[in-house]
Amino acid sequence: AEGQYKLIVGGHLANSWGSGTIGHFNGDTHIVVDGATVGSIIGGTHQDGRTPVFTGNSYISIFSGDVTAAIVGAGTNAHGATTQFNGNTNIFIYTPLSTVNTNGMSGAAPGDAVIGAGASFDPSSRGCTNNVTGNTNITVDLSGYTGEAANFSKKLLGGHFNWSGNSYNANINGDTNVNIIGNSDVTFTEVVVGGSRNNAGTINTTGTSSVNISGASTFSGLVVGGSYLDGNSTSTTGNTAISISGGTFNGAVYGGAYHNNSGTSTTGDVTISLSGGTYAGRVVGGSHHETQSGTLSVNSTDITVSGDTTALNGDLIGGHYINGTGDAAVTASIGDITITVAGGQVTNVYGGSYSVRNNADSTITQGDIVIDLQGGTVAGDVYAGGHQGNATKLSTASTTVKLASGATLTEGKTISGGYKTTQTGSVITGDSTLVFTDSQDRSGITFADFSEVSVVDGAEATVGALPTIADAEGVLSISKTGAGVLATTAGVADTEAEVNVVVNEGTLRLSGAAGLADSRVVVESGATLELAGTAESDEYAHELDKVYSKPIFGKLINTMMKEIESNDLKAFKDHIDNSRDVLDPYITDIKYTYGVKLDVYAKDTSKGVIKVNPMEIMTAMMGGDSSSAMMMGMNDENGMNVWSELLDNQELLDSQYEVIKGEWPDEYNEIVLFVDENNEINDYILCGLGLANQGDV
Repeated sequence: AEGQYKLIVGGHLANSWGSGTIGHFNGDTHIVVDGATVGSIIGGTHQDGRTPVFTGNSYISIFSGDVTAAIVGAGTNAHGATTQFNGNTNIFIYTPLSTVNTNGMSGAAPGDAVIGAGASFDPSSRGCTNNVTGNTNITVDLSGYTGEAANFSKKLLGGHFNWSGNSYNANINGDTNVNIIGNSDVTFTEVVVGGSRNNAGTINTTGTSSVNISGASTFSGLVVGGSYLDGNSTSTTGNTAISISGGTFNGAVYGGAYHNNSGTSTTGDVTISLSGGTYAGRVVGGSHHETQSGTLSVNSTDITVSGDTTALNGDLIGGHYINGTGDAAVTASIGDITITVAGGQVTNVYGGSYSVRNNADSTITQGDIVIDLQGGTVAGDVYAGGHQGNATKLSTASTTVKLASGATLTEGKTISGGYKTTQTGSVITGDSTLVFTDSQDRSGITFADFSEVSVVDGAEATVGALPTIADAEGVLSISKTGAGVLATTAGVADTEAEVNVVVNEGTLRLSGAAGLADSRVVVESGATLELAGTAESDEYAHELDKVYSKPIFGKLINTMMKEIESNDLKAFKDHIDNSRDVLDPYITDIKYTYGVKLDVYAKDTSKGVIKVNPMEIMTAMMGGDSSSAMMMGMNDENGMNVWSELLDNQELLDSQYEVIKGEWPDEYNEIVLFVDENNEINDYILCGLGLANQGDV
């Protein structure tokens, strides 16, 4: 009915304390507002100072009109009392609500909030206890609202609200739920919290705190799945879930708790599903902590972004957000983290936590992190480990980035298995793995800090430079796994450093041997290493006016690594010696080479002492194992020999070669340089002459 009402209470209203009647209540309460203006509404018992028990369910429905102060689903208390509510609370709102009295009416509760459970507003220094055994439900359905543009100017809190500065203890043995169906003409100006808001004391929720938002409203405040901690308080929440399919969000979204001050929060498993909406602020799977000291813990987070219209213009963060560049200590932990992008658009993605804290003794611990980029658009960078802005470090069990061809990436951006940081100290104790789930060309993306790259069977993935990760001594390493093909267009990411390359499975196809001269390459049984870009061609884009380098070394290594065999040279020589009568008619010359080598070094020592004969490049690529290089027939004890003695048959030489410049050597200190019909010389010969760097071939 129309009219004005200061306070409506569904259960008992009592101000007794120490003595007098205790306001017990058995049964359900129903409060309906349709056209009236009401100050505060309490579904259960109000302001009893003793130990009232409410048994039943409360129902509050607001169809039209206004509630200018607080709406409380369960009960309020004072005088240090303990209030018990046994049942479910149900609040239904179908119209925008304003806030006139932010201090509550007659001490009812904070006036700018819709509260699913109970509230305390005791101005004296007395601790109260407020317990709910059951579920709380707040539903704001504005889909049928046809009025003028308006603000919904109340906080929405699925759990309790302790607004006093006193020690407050509250418990919810059940779930808390906030459901919003928005309207493009309505703006929500305050925070939306699935759990409780606490200024002091402890609030515990055993079940799941959830927020579900659809429609087209604008939200100016934060969306928090867990609890909102104002003062030095403590909160424990079982699990949290946020599901959003539409709306415009100008504030941040947090799956865990929000610490606006020092405090302690513990949250179970967090699930965030964004299938629509536009987000100007960050989306965080874990909890937020402001500049003070505190403790925050989340068991796990799972974030999914999907839908064609979903647009995240702020950062997507799987872990915690630790604010404040000061040195206040923070104890933060989070378990396994999963981020799935199946549609929409995201900007920067941080798989782990984002910290700017500057306390060198604080470390944020994180479990296994998986980022699965299935579709949609990633407009920014991806750092699987997270962000270390100052001295506070991060420690992560492992990171994995899965990449499908359906995901659109921005050219020139970075995908890293590690951290975005200019600091030191953050570590990943396990592997950092990049997985290509199908065939794709990602040569325009910078991949960094991966210890392993996997390509699934039947797929071929192309990257620019081979991604590597550095150990404490600065040695880079990378392992290729999966039965598919990994191809590079730019060799190794850092050609100046030592790189350990292991091909465990499938094929690794490098654009060339650049960066491998001082490195160790291991190819496991059944795997293949290919150095691409060395195929021969019948077309040559140069004149026959001088000598050109011919890139043959890569093909040579490919052939050798595929055809490693051992020969019985002694038996072969015996066969020749014993069969001369049969072989002589077919042999022009027989030449024997003995184990005498000539050590030759490059005259230019600006890049150190380099042995050009026998070249040590093969030994280096075999990880210092000269026996492996010798098995390839390319090594004379410990190097590759590109020099050879001329046949002692001038007639044969004249018939096989044309002298282009100079004449045949006839002295011990003269040499001859052989080129092919295109005036080309194999690149590795230039190394033997000291004219090319072995690391460039």
